[in-house]
Amino acid sequence: MRFPTGNVRAPLETTEQWQQFFGQPAQLTEPSMVSHSAFAVRKTTRTKIAPPTAADLAETPDIQLSLELKNLAETLGYNPISIYRWVYDNIEFIPTYGSIQGAHLTYLNRQGNAADISSLLISLLRISGIHSRYVVGVVEIRADKMLNWLNVTDANAAKNLLSQGRIPTTVVVSGGVIKYFKVEHIWTEAWIDFAPSRGARHRKGDSWVPMDASFKQYEYHKGLDLSEAVPVSSSLAESLAAQIDHSELGVTGLDADLINAAVEEYGEQLAAYTYQHHPSLTLADTLDSKSIIPSKRRYLSMSLPFRVVTKGGRFAELPNHLRHSVTLKFYNSVSARQLDNPALSYTISLSALSDMRLGITYEPMSESDAQALENFRESDQETLPVYLFNLKPVIKLEDTVMAQGKAIGMGQPQYLTLILKDPHQSHQANTTVTVGDELVVGVNAGGTTLSQVQRRMDTVDPYTAAENLHLTALHFWAEHDFFDEISAQYYGVRRERMPSVGLFSSPLSVSYFFGIARGGVYRGRQVDVKFNHQVVVSASSSASVDTRVQFMQDIGIHGSYLESSVLEQLFDYYEGRGLSTTQILADANAQNIPIYTITPDNIDQIWPRLRVSAEVKTDIQNAIGIGHVVIIPEREIVREGWAGSGYIIRDPLTGAGAYLVEGGSNGGIVNSLLCEFSKYPQIDYRLVMMVVTGILLESFMPSFMPVVSTNLAQLGVKLAAKGVALALRSSAKAVARSLLKKSIKRKGGLPKRGTGKKQKDKKKTCSCPPSQTLRKKGNSPKKDEICLELISISFSAKNPKNYLKIWQDEMGEELTEIIPPEWDDGESKPLGYVSGASLKLTATFRLLDPPKTGGKAQIIATSTVKNRDQNKGARMPKFEKPYEITLPSEPNGVGKIYRVEIVSTQLTPRFTQFFNPMTINWALDFNQKKTHIERSDNRVYVTLQKPDQEAFNTYLTPLHLATSNPGAKDKPNAAWKTWQLFAEVEDPNTIGSKSLGPKGVKNWNGKPFAYYPLGYGIHDCSNSFKEFLRGEYQLLDSKQSVIPGRCDDIGELFREALKVNNIPHDFVSVEPDVIYDSHIYDFMLIKKWTFEKETYADPKAKWQLKLEGNTMVPKQDSYGDFNSLPGIPGQNSPTPSEKVFLNHAIVKIPEMTGNKYFDPSYGLTYENELDFETDAVSGYGSEEGLENDTSLYQVKKPEGKGEVKFRIIETFP
Repeated sequence: MRFPTGNVRAPLETTEQWQQFFGQPAQLTEPSMVSHSAFAVRKTTRTKIAPPTAADLAETPDIQLSLELKNLAETLGYNPISIYRWVYDNIEFIPTYGSIQGAHLTYLNRQGNAADISSLLISLLRISGIHSRYVVGVVEIRADKMLNWLNVTDANAAKNLLSQGRIPTTVVVSGGVIKYFKVEHIWTEAWIDFAPSRGARHRKGDSWVPMDASFKQYEYHKGLDLSEAVPVSSSLAESLAAQIDHSELGVTGLDADLINAAVEEYGEQLAAYTYQHHPSLTLADTLDSKSIIPSKRRYLSMSLPFRVVTKGGRFAELPNHLRHSVTLKFYNSVSARQLDNPALSYTISLSALSDMRLGITYEPMSESDAQALENFRESDQETLPVYLFNLKPVIKLEDTVMAQGKAIGMGQPQYLTLILKDPHQSHQANTTVTVGDELVVGVNAGGTTLSQVQRRMDTVDPYTAAENLHLTALHFWAEHDFFDEISAQYYGVRRERMPSVGLFSSPLSVSYFFGIARGGVYRGRQVDVKFNHQVVVSASSSASVDTRVQFMQDIGIHGSYLESSVLEQLFDYYEGRGLSTTQILADANAQNIPIYTITPDNIDQIWPRLRVSAEVKTDIQNAIGIGHVVIIPEREIVREGWAGSGYIIRDPLTGAGAYLVEGGSNGGIVNSLLCEFSKYPQIDYRLVMMVVTGILLESFMPSFMPVVSTNLAQLGVKLAAKGVALALRSSAKAVARSLLKKSIKRKGGLPKRGTGKKQKDKKKTCSCPPSQTLRKKGNSPKKDEICLELISISFSAKNPKNYLKIWQDEMGEELTEIIPPEWDDGESKPLGYVSGASLKLTATFRLLDPPKTGGKAQIIATSTVKNRDQNKGARMPKFEKPYEITLPSEPNGVGKIYRVEIVSTQLTPRFTQFFNPMTINWALDFNQKKTHIERSDNRVYVTLQKPDQEAFNTYLTPLHLATSNPGAKDKPNAAWKTWQLFAEVEDPNTIGSKSLGPKGVKNWNGKPFAYYPLGYGIHDCSNSFKEFLRGEYQLLDSKQSVIPGRCDDIGELFREALKVNNIPHDFVSVEPDVIYDSHIYDFMLIKKWTFEKETYADPKAKWQLKLEGNTMVPKQDSYGDFNSLPGIPGQNSPTPSEKVFLNHAIVKIPEMTGNKYFDPSYGLTYENELDFETDAVSGYGSEEGLENDTSLYQVKKPEGKGEVKFRIIETFP
């Protein structure tokens, strides 16, 4: 166990330094800014920037385009603002440096450092087709913001935390106080459709926009501290201390049974208290927690929330020396290792490794070796004749071979070197393996969670040797991090996991004859932790120096315990079966063997008493020589065929230490596993219960031994820590039981195919004998009368091109095509036709009661229209020709099916129509007597022309808006009739007459679309037109009866209705066109506002506007120098909530006379730019930057020049 020293270089602040670091010219370096303002300096004029390349969309080792991320990007509508906000709001920051996890693992773990979070953001953007890249540079962050970001209360603690995390850091001191931090940082740039929407609606990129989703602020929440309500009795500590014998140099006599009994008694007290006072207590309630203050930005900005000192480079792919990596080198001899001449070498970055298994196996070199091994496995022999086989080392990523070496005899030693590299330094560890071992390199990149373990168990078959070991590694690291976090809360320290590595193996135990390997057997599992790195600082300056030391000692002890305990858990062995340093110390205490704490002061006295191997004595001498202490039993421990020592080498200044089992292993061992246990570990949800309950208790037990041997006063501290652990125990059991119940339900079976969606209840059909069959009205059929049932009707057109496919836009449902039958057992669907079409119907009937005597009959369809007055001047569809069928005689023919095809007369050409509904009465004419069968009702929409259904889908609501105000004979008239559903007009019969305001547009089902209704801001509206059409966001609040939308949503709705009738039009963006005093004024304040005061001395731009989170929702008491007044009403919204915009969406219809610019959001029309400014604009704003997530704008009034431009962004067709 160790933590970084914090000795890391200073940030690179000059071009020359960056060039030297990257080995190439620094790209687009910006000069330092002089002032320490709270927000970035506002921009002046835009400069031409190099466009993106294909590399800015590519997958890299850090930017994985995984299926999970593709699904997430789709859920977010491929929208850059939604993507940014999701990453910002959901991924916690870890203060480490360089690429460690990559995009995929960062998403799974919901945490990462600046490089990892940038990788995730870039991955989602690239999946969405948005070019994006990394920016590496130095930024300056205010001290108070930094403390919140890092969850510390002291600036020196923040500096230590950053430095230990290997982040190059310096501080800016003023008046003896740290005011700012300068840190090397990584953020993102994306090629965004910035002008005019600033990413709100991305179509085609035009600017590189900075985005940093890692820098954020948090709200912190204290967990429930039960140790005060149920304190640990001081008499317990006194009674335990009294029984310890420390008259000699060593310590003996600690009664573990007494501790267990006392702790169990305390646990019962705690359980009783929580049951009475906190019956619904959960594990989360007892732990400190934090929540990200969500991003409220509705637009992207050219500013970042801190000052950029320098930009060292922009990269489509991170350079290798900004990545963490692990290297494996195998040597066939010690001399080869000394000469660095490996037989096999492999390096992989941790980001590329992600959550995959990295394993080493030895495979037969030849087919004969493979066959010989297989023959042995099928025999009854217990010992492998290893001298017969030649094996080769194979390195695999999951099951894919990444590298392999040459043949070597089974049972021979190989010398393995592990190198863990970060952007600043490398760590190296040597070990010896045996040819035939099965090994997994268990990497803990930035913290392993229990959910990560469970996810792996759910998705990968555990019943292989390699996966056994990988799950062992995941369990070990997950439990280690879990308990470390609990201890950190108790000691009041901040800890973060740094990349750590352990070897998890199934070693081959070899017997030798005169130095020659003869027999081998697999007897157990082994954990050997090579690098266990953590960042640890005291969270505040008030904490004592000893706090961190005590924390490091504590986590080292229960980490050592887990090295054997995790093997016991996974392979279903009793507690204490495994070997670890902590377990050996516990065994020594149980056997009354003195435990010594050896220091430079007492080594001469203790040395003669030690009965341990020469190898262990050498370790002790080396440790004492550099000022460390060693905790070790007086003599070796003998248990179950193993004999040796377990000991701790500890740095007294830091508390970090190595927990060693004789033989050089920094870990744990479980021996003598039966073969079936070796292959099939007991992996199920019981492990989850063990993790959160049993280990919480047991992991603290062995910690008493070394603690009391070094400092008796710490016993009371440990008992207090025990209280914290027990405070969690009762709630943890409830959590575990809940998980277990869920697993049982989940394993109970899968739903049958086809039952995933709720089926509609069908009406019952007649299945009784003819004499018992009832008509629809409930009367028994009379003799010689016929019962014919209408089952379904499918609609089309005589010319299939004149029949329209319609996509249903039902509230909250998927947008799906309406498919035949369009009338089914009483349920009807809407129909769409092109004017001039002849309707073609295929009706299906079932004969329920045949006549006594059969013969010829006719099925007749008669159509009627309810809203005939709306369709004056148009021909109604008529079905003039009956369809002939032959009826069988009784009792034959019951259940006979008839398919009837009939065609209507032609609809009026070039004339929009709407039948609501069209009713068809179906009758049977037999023996000159007509019998009513059924009636069908369908809404029918008739368009002026055939829409281009190859280019776009015809959704029901736009079709309704295009035709439900029928009677249009040409395109201008059709556009005008559609417009009247959006706007009140002065004269409905005069095309282009004055528009008076919004009509209150609704969807096909009467649901109102609303333009920023009260309480709904930019974040509450849809991310795409499809979501808007479905009314997705209305469903979030049952009190709202409207579908909220933005100007581009409502503009798109109007455009889609125009497309139905093939009406040419332009989608137009209204944008400010103001440059004043070298600054761009690219925001509009839409009426009405009052100008209350003046902030600036500028003669024209005197006023400052403040928007919290760059949005007007929720409503503010004031907006800087302004007050907001009710202004222009919008669709179904008398006072729209948002009135500050980069742009506004309107539609131009060239074929219209008079006012050609239509504003669907406000129900108004304009002749030109000045007309828009006069009617709508109160002022123009220039963005200054951010201050505490508040956007600042300098504002000037309009000068009556029409300072906006109408920019066409899309033309139809």
